[in-house]
Amino acid sequence: MTPPQPTYPIPFMANKLKPDYVPREELQGIIGHFLTRDDRAAITSALQGAGGYGKTTIAQAVCYDPRIWGKFSGGILWVTLGESPPDARAQLLDLYRLLTKSELNLTEINAIKAALNQALEDRPVLLVIDDLWRPEHLTPFLLNCTLLITTRH
Repeated sequence: MTPPQPTYPIPFMANKLKPDYVPREELQGIIGHFLTRDDRAAITSALQGAGGYGKTTIAQAVCYDPRIWGKFSGGILWVTLGESPPDARAQLLDLYRLLTKSELNLTEINAIKAALNQALEDRPVLLVIDDLWRPEHLTPFLLNCTLLITTRH
């Protein structure tokens, strides 16, 4: 008999955990942090550490916890920035498309953010911002949802 497949929140953008993944002890505390927060409050949390520490892997593990799926049933989104991030407008438009299954014909970033915030309204969503290098790169992604940020700084 085949075990039932997990039902992930839709959309679900986190990359799969590597087969050799070993849970870290800080994982339960991070998950607990999200589970004990008020559902109506947008939470911003960060995993900070040196390159290679495993911040991205820990964030992926958070996303794959079924308790997190229950808490963020509106979706688990993922944006990777890096030292030279891609165009934020394109990333925001992709998030909008995933959430609404429709296209948005806007080019001004504040208008895109407003439309995306409207799509997020009353929808429990976790947005992971992976590999943040500079605070100004975060600004476009300060949305009406819960954020988990990975950063070296």
